[in-house]
Amino acid sequence: MAELRAYLTMGILTDSFVLDNRHDLLNCLRRCNVAVRWRILHRRTSNSVHHGIICATAEKVAPDPKLEGEFAVNDTHVVSLLLLSSQLELQLKDIFQQLLSKKESIWIGCRAKASQMMSDLSKYFKGDQTLARVSRHDGLMKWFESMATEINYLEYEGGDHFTVTGRKIQLCVQALEEVEQYDLVDRDVQVKSFIHEARSLLLQMARAVGINEDICTDIQFISDLSYASESIKSYVGIIHSRITKDPSNVSLLDGFFLKATSSLDMPVERLKQSNSPDLKKATEYYSSQLVSFVRDVLEVVPVSVFAILVQMSDIIERRLLPLPLKVEGDKLIAFAQLGERYKLAMMAHEISIFCDGIHEMENSFVGEVEVNPRKLLEDGLRKEMVQHIS
Repeated sequence: MAELRAYLTMGILTDSFVLDNRHDLLNCLRRCNVAVRWRILHRRTSNSVHHGIICATAEKVAPDPKLEGEFAVNDTHVVSLLLLSSQLELQLKDIFQQLLSKKESIWIGCRAKASQMMSDLSKYFKGDQTLARVSRHDGLMKWFESMATEINYLEYEGGDHFTVTGRKIQLCVQALEEVEQYDLVDRDVQVKSFIHEARSLLLQMARAVGINEDICTDIQFISDLSYASESIKSYVGIIHSRITKDPSNVSLLDGFFLKATSSLDMPVERLKQSNSPDLKKATEYYSSQLVSFVRDVLEVVPVSVFAILVQMSDIIERRLLPLPLKVEGDKLIAFAQLGERYKLAMMAHEISIFCDGIHEMENSFVGEVEVNPRKLLEDGLRKEMVQHIS
């Protein structure tokens, strides 16, 4: 859980970080999904002894356990792990799709920078630059010039040939490590810095060319939630209470809904394989069930918004003093009512968080049905408004 929260910290999941730690991120996803799957499925046991070992009451468990080596956790912790892992899956999918679309440009940019650095080092060891306090060394000058040429000859190759290119890059990196041990290079901090940066660029090229469509497929298999198509319905109340206490949790629902769509694949898998004429009807049925689940989850947003509006209305109408046209200086603090106005500002901020979380969600297809979160929010607000007016 601590590792998962660390990855989700804002600013951590950059392109370079994902390329450098791709395997660690996927392993984290696997462990999270294994933990979620184990806990959700085993909580349905009818054996009272096993149920007592697996399920814990709120009194027996800390508010935020690490979920590492602890079997007994309550439903709130399972929901936390499910929502956070869904968010990480969503962010990784987006980042890998962006990397796939621009990996060739990453390759070309890194190759140009690394080649230019080798050319600069070759000119540096000529010894004829005004600010260069180094004697001419023909051997290093020719070596760095040849290395620049070698890097320029590296070609972007996708598919099955990227291993050959990766091997060539590894040889270049090894050569740079060996030349760094040369005494004249080892004593020059600036040259060592250039070589270190060039090695980093070459490794970035190798990692970029190794990205392929299989990674997105792996994430899709890892994040499968088809086993919990019925179980997740029992956690709706916990999700509602979590969102009511902290409106920022609305932003986690986008990844959760995307993860929940995987529950559509399993029921219709055999129908797809047999080209059954009932495939469309079955897909529409399960899609409607999932859309209904999404509506149930998002129902808490308009309810919470109107509950806050009622509190704001009560403060404005009953607690705030009417402000006269003229106020004496010694009574200004009394009319200011800073505490009440601070509560109003906090409530308005909570409403904005609810709305921002919904508006950040993108339209998505649940099977054959398009889900528009903004439309669901609008319908929910209309429904709540009718109830409050009537």
